Amino acid sequence: MGQIAILQAKAGDQAGAKLSLQQALQIANTIDDASGKSATLRQIAIAQANAGDVNGALQTAINIEDAIQKAVAFGQIAVAEANAGDIKGALQTANNMGNTVEKALALQQIAMIHAKGGDLKEAFQTANTISYEYQKNSVFHEIALGQMKAGDMKGFFETLKNLQSADERARIMFSLAKYQLSKGDVKGAIQTADSIEVASQKAVALLEIATAQLKLGDLDGALNTANSIANGDRKDFALRTVALAQRDAGDLKGALQSASTIADIHQKLITLQEIAVIQADAGDQAGAKLSLQQALGTANAMKNVYEKAAALGQIAMTQANVGDPVGAESIFQQAIQVANSTEDPSRKAAALGQIAVAQAKAGDTKGALQTANTIETANVKTAALGLIATAQAKAKDTLKTPTSTEDTKRKDTALEQSALAQANVGNIKGALQTANNIQNAHQRDAVLSQIAAAQAKAGDVTGAVQTVNTFGNYPPFYGSQKFATLLSIARERLYAGDVKGALQCVNNISDEYQKAGALREIALFQANMGDVKGALTWAHNESSPYLTSFALLGAAEGVSRLRDGKKPANEPPRLP
Repeated sequence: MGQIAILQAKAGDQAGAKLSLQQALQIANTIDDASGKSATLRQIAIAQANAGDVNGALQTAINIEDAIQKAVAFGQIAVAEANAGDIKGALQTANNMGNTVEKALALQQIAMIHAKGGDLKEAFQTANTISYEYQKNSVFHEIALGQMKAGDMKGFFETLKNLQSADERARIMFSLAKYQLSKGDVKGAIQTADSIEVASQKAVALLEIATAQLKLGDLDGALNTANSIANGDRKDFALRTVALAQRDAGDLKGALQSASTIADIHQKLITLQEIAVIQADAGDQAGAKLSLQQALGTANAMKNVYEKAAALGQIAMTQANVGDPVGAESIFQQAIQVANSTEDPSRKAAALGQIAVAQAKAGDTKGALQTANTIETANVKTAALGLIATAQAKAKDTLKTPTSTEDTKRKDTALEQSALAQANVGNIKGALQTANNIQNAHQRDAVLSQIAAAQAKAGDVTGAVQTVNTFGNYPPFYGSQKFATLLSIARERLYAGDVKGALQCVNNISDEYQKAGALREIALFQANMGDVKGALTWAHNESSPYLTSFALLGAAEGVSRLRDGKKPANEPPRLP
């Protein structure tokens, strides 16, 4: 009722609003539960204030028994007064509340209204009456932003002096640095960032400045800024960003130099490998090899055996991908040796798994399988074989990989991953061959369902239907997977504008009741899109009066929706 009253007031019906709230008050006063009554009266008081009846709101608030609910009500009434332009009344209401958090919140919002309205002097005076530091500081922050945007830097720094917290001062200085950057004053932003007292805030500001310098094409300036960051993680991130920008600008020597100064080994390795790939693409094989040698030296310095083995595997993969398979093979063997040197079985398995996948991605399927088959932990081995199969998908030879594991359940999982990987790259023939080797019938049909969807999406609806028709005949799920797949494909084809393909799918549904519902959906959508004649033509030619009646019902519904101006926005309607 309170919301109704507010709407009435906004519409100019003050009398109606007042009456609605009086009725609400009468009901509230009959509530026996003291807590519930206080909460209800608070809501009514706030609604009265927002509807413009401040006197009524104050009277209601006075009658609230619960101290917290009363304080909240008075605070919101004060804010409503301020929003209505009665700042004097708002301050009077707030100052009568006693020293509470709610009073501080009310004064904070009143001061914010001053500040955002440009009345910084009044905002400052109100802020100084707030006894809670957090609320006071938020107002000073807003005042400082207003002074900054007005160009009153003297006032800005005066406001800054009122803040006792170094964190708060740092936040405001960070805002100033960002503002200077937005105005193109990079030099001023750097000076501001350098004066920030809190190291973490200073690092964030310098990182933003370095990023802005890169966007302006000032690579040297960005590098200098990055090197001035004291925080290790942010400095490394900035240096990596600069190195990649130098790489993109063709300054590979500078990129390597920047990368070499990255302290975090993982960030350094990734950056060096990315630089090597660009060098190789540009025809600079010698430069790529040099970058990878630098990466190799970094990896060999790693203390953690697992991380070292995984890093060597990644470097070897990159080496192969930039055209040096012989060098890659040597590093792969080194990685395998390092992995086997750890006594922790789980770490060893994980490292060998990563190396095997890297070998597959490098095109060394034979080596990948040999490495995977040395993994003693069954689930890691299966996962590795599945990922190897995914990497092989483009080569259309994934079948032999998953079948190399003996556990039937794990083999089925690997075959599933392999088949879906083949389907995703368009190798439908290979995907079907792989899927049909899955032993678990339910799992096989679920995979075939996804392959059929891929066929239909590629325009081969006939092939999709043929795939669906190979689903197994097993209770108690017989027909449900087939129906769901055909209906899903039909809807996808219908949405794509292929009514013929949608009908082809639906006409392969064996259950007449399910088929009737799907035909109704197609006819509705087709007629709703304006092709009433087309929908009626095939509806009259259905194989039974039952199916025809459902199709005609759908067409009639589509015509009705079309007449009412209702068109399906971006997908067919879902019928019960």
